[in-house]
Amino acid sequence: MQPQTSPPASEIIPERYVRLLAWAGAVLVGLFIPLNILSSGFVPQDDAMRHVAKVLSGKSWPEIVVVRAGFGNDEHPGWHAILGAAHRWMNWDADALINFSVAAPFFLFWLAMLAWRKRPEAMLLSLFAASLCAPASFTRTLFGRPFVFILIVFVLLLQMWARSKKISLWQMLASVALVGAAVWVHGSWYLFGILIAGFFLVGEWRKTFQLTACWIGGVLLGAALTGNPAGYLHETTAHLFGVFGGAPLQRMLVTELRPDPGDVIFAAVIGLMLVWRAARGEWRRDVVFNPVFAIALMGWLLGLKVARFWVDWGLPAAIIWMAMELEDVLKTRWPQQRLSTLALAGVAAAAVFIATTRDIAGRWTNDLTAEYVTPETPDIAGWLPDKGGIVYSSDMRVFFTMFYKNPRADWRYMLGFEPGIMPEEDFNILRKIQWNWYTPKAYAPWVKKMRPEDRMVFRQETQPVVAGLEWHYAATETWIGRLPGKNAAAK
Repeated sequence: MQPQTSPPASEIIPERYVRLLAWAGAVLVGLFIPLNILSSGFVPQDDAMRHVAKVLSGKSWPEIVVVRAGFGNDEHPGWHAILGAAHRWMNWDADALINFSVAAPFFLFWLAMLAWRKRPEAMLLSLFAASLCAPASFTRTLFGRPFVFILIVFVLLLQMWARSKKISLWQMLASVALVGAAVWVHGSWYLFGILIAGFFLVGEWRKTFQLTACWIGGVLLGAALTGNPAGYLHETTAHLFGVFGGAPLQRMLVTELRPDPGDVIFAAVIGLMLVWRAARGEWRRDVVFNPVFAIALMGWLLGLKVARFWVDWGLPAAIIWMAMELEDVLKTRWPQQRLSTLALAGVAAAAVFIATTRDIAGRWTNDLTAEYVTPETPDIAGWLPDKGGIVYSSDMRVFFTMFYKNPRADWRYMLGFEPGIMPEEDFNILRKIQWNWYTPKAYAPWVKKMRPEDRMVFRQETQPVVAGLEWHYAATETWIGRLPGKNAAAK
């Protein structure tokens, strides 16, 4: 190891000031990123919409979507409680709640990534590398989904447990509380098994046992907070298996459940950092034989089958590992008293801000021109579903956008936020539609089931050719079909 050189006297400033300014810059950039993206008019076009609409509707899921027997519990009671409180106390409308859904979870995730870092500029550099080499790194954390709270707790626990040689009672109690809060906000309690697997794989048996105990305690706590612990755990577990059920082809799954290409460039950067450490003569076994690297590697490998293992678990762990490596270099070769440390932190903060907010392929502005179907839409009379009607569609975007703009409407959706909760007959119809590449003939079973008050909605440029329905172009790439001549609203 090379000796640490002393900086010139003209560069020396009190370390506490450098640290304070570096931390301030690192924290502020995490706040400015979502605010900048939201200022462009960005509105997530999926789950964030349905969570906001759920709160504004005041309804249960069976009153909103058609579900099979055994489903209907709220799998995100904590998140809906938080949004409901913001709506009541702050008088926030749908747009304000959407902005809060995007900015608040992302900022907390950013703080969790910075937690326990003595050199915040190391994390900024790591975040920049990720946002440059894997441009979609933070896209999911900016979609306003309550799942981000699972990631926040995952990142906090991973760093807290990995850095501590011995876990105290207070740390265990804090872990139970964090897991409990995450389970209350989002129902995917089983995903914390990935965190436990990281410690198991590197042979940290004591921590594996302790973390498992905290996980069980946290799951029970979070389930208890819902008021229906048994039903909550049963339904969320059934939901896990329903996500993959009946989807023999990858293209039938949502994007995050399909294989990930592997972010080869970012993986190569990790490999180069390992080579660099060996070239410096500073190789240690624990550089790779630790739970952080184990989860990163495990997430990358499993992500080749299911993308979420990488983008939600492996990638954050890889970013943390890279920050740990960079921090090790900075401690020995770049004293924090140097004025140039502030310059490094400033450049890193600016770089990650620009890389994250850049509008690649219109990812933040693609939907600015979107039109929504509401009772105020021109020439819509008679074309919206009548009271008690059902909206049939094979595109979940129809549910997200229509429900967001019509949260109190007196109709329901056959396909809502998850195909696995549909009635079995309709679920099989949907899979057949998807299997046959959405051919118009595949919609015939739904047309046969439709009543005068029901509607079928397509998102496409050209008029659908589904037989037995008359069609109306309602909004941008949105067609509404109804049974001809039998609509009370049209009379």
